[in-house]
Amino acid sequence: MSDELKEPFAFVIFGGSGDLSRRKLIPAPYHLASLACMPGRYAVVGTSRSPMTDDSFRDFVSRAVQEHLSEEQPDGSNEGISLSFAYKEPGTRFAVQDVKMDFSAGRTFEKRSPEAYERLLLDALRGDPSLFTRSDEVEAAWQFVSAIHDGWSKLPDPVFPNYEPASQGPAEARRLLNPTQTRRQ
Repeated sequence: MSDELKEPFAFVIFGGSGDLSRRKLIPAPYHLASLACMPGRYAVVGTSRSPMTDDSFRDFVSRAVQEHLSEEQPDGSNEGISLSFAYKEPGTRFAVQDVKMDFSAGRTFEKRSPEAYERLLLDALRGDPSLFTRSDEVEAAWQFVSAIHDGWSKLPDPVFPNYEPASQGPAEARRLLNPTQTRRQ
């Protein structure tokens, strides 16, 4: 455990009941805690649009961790690549054989590589600013986006052919499918 880590620490998950949380965000602090990389005192706080009690969120977190553990590779790594291709056997005869090439980071390096969200969380815990946007960059981005938004707000509303649900759609769509009625602009 690094002395640089700040305590107490709150890990806030926006969209805590969503699929990304279930598959990636919730397993990340679990793995870091199992490697003794989390601070001594921390809290996981989840927010979501789905109503959940504290107990139902704890159950959701527990199921997400168990599901993730059952999906891990036997060597503890889920990073690697596997390629298979057809290769002509040496010689004058035309004979093709399937060849498979496998690489597993866990087997090669005998060390588990942290997933992206684990690495991001560790960097946040350590206060490493290299992966995070500085405040002046955020301000510049908002100025850029605000200028585009202001320009769009001065334009007239676009003409959009609305139609009733479960109908055949707008006439414009039918013209696209009928080449004799397609007009060129």
